[in-house]
Amino acid sequence: MRATHLAFCKPMDLAELIGVPLTYALDLMDQALLMLYVGDAIVDLQRIGIRGATDLVLMYSSVSQLDPSIRSGVEAPFQAIGMTLRLDDERFRVMVKNLEDEPRVAFVMSALGRRQ
Repeated sequence: MRATHLAFCKPMDLAELIGVPLTYALDLMDQALLMLYVGDAIVDLQRIGIRGATDLVLMYSSVSQLDPSIRSGVEAPFQAIGMTLRLDDERFRVMVKNLEDEPRVAFVMSALGRRQ
């Protein structure tokens, strides 16, 4: 099954088709959504703990909400992630914003009980 199919399938159908719990099917969808945006670089992101689109969105939004005086000290990992993806800071920010606005990411986040 391709990432596009996983990202946009019905999670209940996927869980039933492959015989896994619904949460596992949602996790596969989450990873597939990230893969649509970053391609093979998902392997590098997963090595540092970013398994799916919701992980990246939640991490980035939590840092974005910090006071600017604190935020500058914790933005370095995101710059490194951007460099891994070969994106400058602005393009990386836009990519994360697009993920954040993606209805399927919001659906997976809600279904898994994650909050922004």
